[in-house]
Amino acid sequence: MSASANGASKQYPSTPPCCKFDFSPLLAANYAAVSEYSTAAIIGGSRPDRVCEGPMISYAQNFEDVMIARLFDAHYRGFYVDIGAAHPDFLSVTHHFYDQGWSGINVEPTFRFYPLLCVARPRDTNLQCAIGNSSGVATFYEIPKFAENSTLERTVADRLASTELAPKPHEVEVFRLVDLCDIHVKDRTIDFMKIDVEGGELDVLQSGNWERFRPRLLIVEATVVNSREENWQTWEPILIEANYHKVWFDGLNNFYLREEDLELRHAFRLPPNIHDGFETAELAGLKRLASGRAALRQQIEALFSRRGFRWLTQLANWPELKNLAELLRRQ
Repeated sequence: MSASANGASKQYPSTPPCCKFDFSPLLAANYAAVSEYSTAAIIGGSRPDRVCEGPMISYAQNFEDVMIARLFDAHYRGFYVDIGAAHPDFLSVTHHFYDQGWSGINVEPTFRFYPLLCVARPRDTNLQCAIGNSSGVATFYEIPKFAENSTLERTVADRLASTELAPKPHEVEVFRLVDLCDIHVKDRTIDFMKIDVEGGELDVLQSGNWERFRPRLLIVEATVVNSREENWQTWEPILIEANYHKVWFDGLNNFYLREEDLELRHAFRLPPNIHDGFETAELAGLKRLASGRAALRQQIEALFSRRGFRWLTQLANWPELKNLAELLRRQ
């Protein structure tokens, strides 16, 4: 028995009595190789508790994870809070750290991404809610086509409605940031907090207690949704008053270090570069795919070179054998 690509068990045919060579292990290995390297997402899935070997893999949209990783030892197991987590893998700021053994809190109100987080991040605390300046229930404008642009802000939703990004409103529970931290963070140190709430940054920051809960690093989206226009002027004074210092702007986000960690600001002198030793998730996925295909081809060639296998593909009614033989002939 071996797992197929969709997770269901597949029974491989037993070897006929007339054949001295047992093909089942090779067939199982071939199916396993196909299962691993033909995943729907070329980005690749999470592998919890596995320290990445080789180059760091960056999953984030704007290399935010590369900048964050400069602050921490590769074997450090930290804690994050992601407000507006979106997809657990694609364009995720926290995916790399989860793969390194970190854990944290993911806040994601959308119906599209929240279930994916629950499946992909069992070590994390995943919450389907929103963060705002007052607790209660609010209308959330979810955009099915681009759920990462979903928002609590009516003005943002109205602007997007004039494009192809028509929102579908639904109600969500809203918590203040301080209440979320009281319940789920408690006395733990937040190594970094990312805030990406499509125009609602002011309400999120106003709802925090920055004396009691002090993330070492804050990453806050600092531009108008789908625009280069910067909008940090409205909410940055909250962080300045709380003794946070801006150390980097990457064109999309502002990065802030708390005053207690300001000696680490040298890590933000330069943009992501070759000396960070990383590769994109897309490139890493293509490498895995190429490696898997090469290994599969070697197995097929070894199998097809056996006289008994060639005979069986002609006489036996085994679709698996016929498919393998046809695949080799095409290549």
